[in-house]
This record gives sequence, C-alpha cells and structure tokens, in this order.
Amino acid sequence: RYNAQAAKQFHANGLTLNEIACSLSHGLAYAAVVANGDAVALILEDDALFISRRLRQIGLKDLPTDFDVVFLNTFISDEPPRGHLHGVYYDDTSYNGSAAAYLISQAGAQKLLHAHSPVLHAADGLLGRCMHLPPGQTHEFKQRGATTTINSYIVYPDCVLNGSTSYYHVSEVQPSMRNAQK
Repeated sequence: RYNAQAAKQFHANGLTLNEIACSLSHGLAYAAVVANGDAVALILEDDALFISRRLRQIGLKDLPTDFDVVFLNTFISDEPPRGHLHGVYYDDTSYNGSAAAYLISQAGAQKLLHAHSPVLHAADGLLGRCMHLPPGQTHEFKQRGATTTINSYIVYPDCVLNGSTSYYHVSEVQPSMRNAQK
C-alpha cells in the first residue's frame, strides 16, 4: 500500500508513518463516497477547526459545476487570492496546500480513489500534485508524480483552519502568549 522506493523519487526521506496513515484514511473516505454514490462529500482531518460565520457563505448550488475538489483551507499567504470566479470561490492558482477540509464530488472521489494507492505522497501532496496544470506551464508540485488530474478550486477566506498549525493542541498557555492576553 506504500511504495517507499517510488516515494523517494519525490520526497528525499520518503513518508512518515503518520503521512502514510493519513493518506490511506483519505483513500478510505474516497472509497466510501464512491460506494455510497454521494454527489458531494466533506472530507475532514481530525484537527479541523470551523469558522462558522464563513461556512455560512458556502452554498452547494454555488459550487463550480466542474469541480472535483473545493478546498476550504488553503494556507494562502498572499491576499487576495488570484483567479476570482464568484462569491467566495477562486481557481486553484493561489493554493498553498492543506487537506484539513475539502468538498469532493463523486467524480473527484473516483479519480483520487484510483490515484491514492500505492501511497507515494502525503494526502495534501497528492491533492496538490493532481491539480490541473495548463499546457506549456511548469510548477513546483502540480502534476509531478500525479496519475490523474483534478479540477480544484478554493474558498476564500478560509472557513476551516488546520488545528495542528493553529496551536489548538497546546494545553497550556505559552509564556509569550500569557503577556499578549493581559
């Protein structure tokens, strides 16, 4: 289920057990979406943090009609993102990577179900590598080591945060934060 030798072509040290397990769990989610015949599903990592006021801006009827994946968390550092479509939807040009939360269509689940195994990339990496790359363009990760192409879009501003990078797992207030809270 994991091809260490092939993974090292793209990742110098291969993948960690956590990355492999996360990729396999996303694969199980794709299989469930396909088996259930769901038109749209929400894929979440266990540390996803919702921003409810922003979630209310997402309407399934407003989704791009050809979407395979719509990322709800993107780590965009340059504001505003490029490629505005309508409302809160943008093309994937500004995507920086996160599989913390995304909507997936039936077609997208079928594509990724076949592409996720054997595991060669972390879940975020597989999604980023499967993104469409226009002919004649190069990119640091798009279509490098991908076996399929997905139509992906982003929602901005992010309506889900990656809890691992948002420090929700810290059970004690850090000394530097203690002063900031006073």
